[in-house]
Order: sequence, then structure tokens, then C-alpha cells
Amino acid sequence: MVTKLDYLLKLPFDFILEFSYVTRFIKPNDNYFTKIDYVTRLLKQLTLEDCININNHYDDGLSCKEISHKFLYNYPNANILKIEFYNYLSLLNDDVGYFICEVPIPNSRVDMARIQNNSYAYEIKSKRDNIKRLKKQLNAMRNIFEMNYIIIEEDLDLNVDLNHIGVYKFQTNEDEINFILEKEALVNNNIDSKKQLSLFTRDNLVNLYMKYFDKVPKSSERKLLLAAVSTQVPSDIINEEFKQMLISRPQSISLKT
Repeated sequence: MVTKLDYLLKLPFDFILEFSYVTRFIKPNDNYFTKIDYVTRLLKQLTLEDCININNHYDDGLSCKEISHKFLYNYPNANILKIEFYNYLSLLNDDVGYFICEVPIPNSRVDMARIQNNSYAYEIKSKRDNIKRLKKQLNAMRNIFEMNYIIIEEDLDLNVDLNHIGVYKFQTNEDEINFILEKEALVNNNIDSKKQLSLFTRDNLVNLYMKYFDKVPKSSERKLLLAAVSTQVPSDIINEEFKQMLISRPQSISLKT
């Protein structure tokens, strides 16, 4: 019987290297050096069917780039899903607003944020992801954003509380990813202004203080600025300033293809 190891060892080392990096199964800074190092790592990620399909595509003369593309659309990583979801929303709307990727929030990070009147957060979970931290991530999102969504693979079982959380599900094949809105998010009325302000830089806070107090703060100490702004500026104004602050952030990746 031909094993996964047999199929992978048949492929040239250059192919293994490129496939590993393009699919992000192995990061450039990981300590892998030899062909067997890479193959051993891939064995943990690939099924026998995957290995057979990769070999068949290679024997058919497809390039590593083409084979990696097919694989990624069967097992998409977060970057592929961000791009495809952006494209999906763009087909439905003339203006999807402003997108920001990999937004840090207290004790967590959200895959995508979008500002279009309201603030939206999108957390992506595929079969490649660990869902153990999802409950914590959703709670953090509820403190920050007005509309919160998860984007999950169709048959992925989450077993978490999705109160007020919207749900998109996606299906994959070798050529495309299809999204379906399963549940609309409800407007979140439990935003924590202090946690929103914790995401501002010190310069952001100084500018905010000067804008609403019409004077230069006596101290630029972050703790004092946070206390002054959070107690004196109304929460709805802080929320609007938070959205403008996000819009001013540079995109971490390009979503337009």
C-alpha cells in the first residue's frame, strides 16, 4: 500500500518548499532544514487523499502555484478567506466601507473590522483553526464593536454562545469559496467605552483630550488621559471617535484583488 510518506517523498524538494510556504503550513522562521523535516511536518497536516491529489496534479504538469491555489481553496487559510469575503461583500454592495485586518482588541485580536456607519467585527474560523479561544474572542468583540460576526466553515461545530452574534458560513472547492449569511447580527448595546479607549495610542488620546476639553492636558500620562476622557466624554462620542481612529489605521494586508 502506498502511504502518505511515499507520495510526498516522490515530489522534488523545491516543490515541497514552495508548497509549504504558499499554503502556510510551515512558516519561514520555523526550524526546518531538510526535505524529511518538511515532509514530516506536512504528514501531520495532509490526508492520504490530499497527498494523492497533489501528486496527480503534479504528474499532470500543473505548477506548484496552481496546485497550491487548488489546495488553498479546499482548505483556505485566513488570508484567502479575508480576500474572498471582501470580494463577496463587494458584489452585494456598491460601498462596503473601510476594512482593517488583524485589529488588536483587549486580550485578543479580531481578523477583520469594517466601518460603514456602524462598526463591524468578523472572526474567521476554519478547520485549520483552533476554536478553544473563540468564547474569549467573542466576549472581547462584544465590548468593542456594534455588529459582531463569525465566519465559519459549513460543517464546523462551535458549541459557543452566539447571542447577538451574526453567522456567515462558507463552502469550499478547488476554484472558489461560497459564503451564505445564516444569521444577522443584532446591534450590540453593551460597548465598553474604556476598552475602546484602551486601543487608542497616547497621541490619539492627547488629540481627543484637546478636541473635547479645548486645552492641552497637564500630563500626557496614558492612565490620566484615559481617566479624564472616559469620565468626561459621552460614550456615544467615544464610539464615533473609535470608528474614526480605526479608519485612520493602515491596512495590514491588501484585500483588493
